Amino acid sequence: MHFESAFIMIRAAQQQLKLGMLMNYFGRCVSVVLLLAIEAAMAQAQPVQLGAGTYMATPKGRDTSAPPAPYRTAAMQALAAPTNQWYSALIFAPQPEVLFAHPLTL
Repeated sequence: MHFESAFIMIRAAQQQLKLGMLMNYFGRCVSVVLLLAIEAAMAQAQPVQLGAGTYMATPKGRDTSAPPAPYRTAAMQALAAPTNQWYSALIFAPQPEVLFAHPLTL
């Protein structure tokens, strides 16, 4: 009977050791995943040098997304919506604003 209780205690210690090893492995995996996510976020936030200036390769977290421009053809949907053309008001709203030919007409 005395040997059985010792065997049970050894068995419980082995199970606790396995559980501890499993938790340690799980903790390390979570740490690695978090570090990789932080590294990826840091890599995306790095500015790209171009001549004397820099630009961001991806939007920053606080940047707002571009407004939808649903009034475009399928071919234009694949391209960025131009905002420096006279017709740019037509692709963002069903009823465009008044277009002035000269700024002094206000």
